[in-house]
Amino acid sequence: MKVFYKLKEWERIRQKYNDKGAVKRREEKLIKKFNKWDKKCELYERKVREYKDIKREGNRGVISWVKDILGVKGEEEEIPLPDNLKPFYSYSPKPRKPDFTLLDATDPNLRKLTPLEKKVLKNSSQTTSLLSQIKSEWSESYSQYLLETHGPSFTKAALIKATSDLTSPSSLYPLPRLSHRKITYHSGPTNSGKTYNALLALKSAPTGMYLGPLRLLALEVYEELTSSGVYCSLITGQERRNVPFSTHVSATVEMARMEEFDVVVIDEIQLLGDEERGAGWTRAFMGVECKEVHVCGGGEGVERVRRMAEECGDDFEVVEYERFNELKVEEGPLNKNKDYKTGVREGDAIVAFSKNDIFAIRREIEENTEFKCCVIYGALPPESRAQQAKLFNDPSSDYKVLVASDAVGLGLNLNIGRVVFHTMFKGGRNVEILNHSLVKQIAGRAGRRNSVYKHGAVTCRRKEDMGHLRKMLETDIRPIERAGLLPNVQHVEAFADVTGIESMSELFSQFTSAAQVSRGYFLCRQEAISKAASMADTLENLKVTEKFTLCIAPFNESDEMAKNLVMGFAEALQRGRPYGLDVKIPEGRVKTFEDLGHLCALHHLIDLYLWLSQRFEVADNALETATAMRRKRVLLGMITEALEGGEGALKLKHDYNKMDERYRARWRKVQRERQGRDRGGKGERRFNPNRGTGKEEASARGPASRNQKQRRFARGKKRQDAAAVS
Repeated sequence: MKVFYKLKEWERIRQKYNDKGAVKRREEKLIKKFNKWDKKCELYERKVREYKDIKREGNRGVISWVKDILGVKGEEEEIPLPDNLKPFYSYSPKPRKPDFTLLDATDPNLRKLTPLEKKVLKNSSQTTSLLSQIKSEWSESYSQYLLETHGPSFTKAALIKATSDLTSPSSLYPLPRLSHRKITYHSGPTNSGKTYNALLALKSAPTGMYLGPLRLLALEVYEELTSSGVYCSLITGQERRNVPFSTHVSATVEMARMEEFDVVVIDEIQLLGDEERGAGWTRAFMGVECKEVHVCGGGEGVERVRRMAEECGDDFEVVEYERFNELKVEEGPLNKNKDYKTGVREGDAIVAFSKNDIFAIRREIEENTEFKCCVIYGALPPESRAQQAKLFNDPSSDYKVLVASDAVGLGLNLNIGRVVFHTMFKGGRNVEILNHSLVKQIAGRAGRRNSVYKHGAVTCRRKEDMGHLRKMLETDIRPIERAGLLPNVQHVEAFADVTGIESMSELFSQFTSAAQVSRGYFLCRQEAISKAASMADTLENLKVTEKFTLCIAPFNESDEMAKNLVMGFAEALQRGRPYGLDVKIPEGRVKTFEDLGHLCALHHLIDLYLWLSQRFEVADNALETATAMRRKRVLLGMITEALEGGEGALKLKHDYNKMDERYRARWRKVQRERQGRDRGGKGERRFNPNRGTGKEEASARGPASRNQKQRRFARGKKRQDAAAVS
């Protein structure tokens, strides 16, 4: 028969595989039945089979469990048995090797019970004493065996767990935990004055630091504090302006100084949930050492930040704001023709999601109206975006209309009277419809405080997009549930020392597998860092910390020029020599859209070079850095000239209507595929952005034919019958 008892290891296994007490309940029920057994062999065999079913469902064995945890390979080791089990096995006609979780004492195919089995089946104190003695002696011998055999492995496993433990991010910053900080959350939509009030507290503080998401915002706050008579330094990934005797710092969030300040302002705190950059906000919030922390953001981040403040042991307060002026959705689209030849007015911001669309729209407006257009999109250098924004805001300039991407939704103060959505679709091959968060962020830029516009307005180019616009503006933004985390250099270095792994790609892969993250957090940039780590494996003479810094550099692995720059810089770093930036500035005037894109790419290379130079100390690199800064200024001048050069400066053949129709066709295809998967077949329902708003237009397909109605009825009947059968 089988001896029915629980070892400590068996209990751990049950918890590990989430049996939720099912095995325990079935076993207790079975043991009660065992006490009532008679000595008939048939009943005994049936009960043994039932218990084998339980064992098969819940038991993987202690040895297999230990091997899973420690990665031990090879044959199963012999574990010594307690002495009181040896006579137990001598009664069996065919003694076998014991199972290491539940000890087999017999063969279920025996026709007769052995004397000892008969004794065990009796419900007596002697049986209970025997089972208790077996359990205690087995646990003691098994623990001693594991300690002697796998002691070093247990030690290594404990070290791996300790170096990859991210379950308590607040404990990673011990100095701020010694003080009791006051957290003030300035919650409100765009154009509500939340950042303005936080900056007032920063200006009045003896020492302080501002942390923003963009270089543009850091530069803007730096200039504002300096003009107010505050000695302030500027720190970004590409630039440092260290002002002597400065009391304040304006920086991007990733460049936060972990020094002691009186007041720290963290802008756009809701970005801590961003998959790429969220770790920067989490680090800044938990790591800054100060008396007061003012965080600014939307209401979706309040609860997440509140829980983080509780983890840090800080006081938490919420100050809510409302928009200074109203945001209205216009009754109809821009015009009936779905173009920009009419309907455009001063203060309009046309929002598109393709560079080709942006320049095609600009060309059409300037050819058919009296307005000149500024352009802003993500690939433009930050300095060029700031210059275009300044030109648009200047009431004395001729540039009264802005054509931009979603880059206007963050970090730029613009005098926009009305936002016009060119389309409600974004993306290339993977087309997605705009979500409520992005729509609210962009639309909220209209009607800036202290501007000439009493209220903000928003509309679309196409009538069929108006329903989706209204729906997204009425939808509440979902609260942020998780904050981003990223291992720092010390984590990676300690993990490499424990594991002894030299390959950067394998090291990061093992770290992400072993990393323990609590429910309210997630690891950022795993895919991007893994790709960069494969590239870093080719570098032999660099330290782990240097390789990891290269992996988090701001570049796209698919960009060959950026990749070659990083590899060239790393090779020069290995030799201890300065790296000469090989960027040749093209001669002549920019004539095509492709030429402008090439200039922007060269500017990004110089920014990447400056970022690397800030983080690695290379001897005699000052001359190369100064040369890079000079080339950067030349490129910015050429880009500005191209943007302001009028229609003759850029040649572009592009039809934005065809592009928009392709996006909509791809989206309809995606919707049909999704509906087909939900229905178990091909979906036929056509996407309509107005569906559910009560303003559906007549279908472009026309009324359904009689055969179509019959087929639809047959499919519906078939689904009802299938549901009834199930």
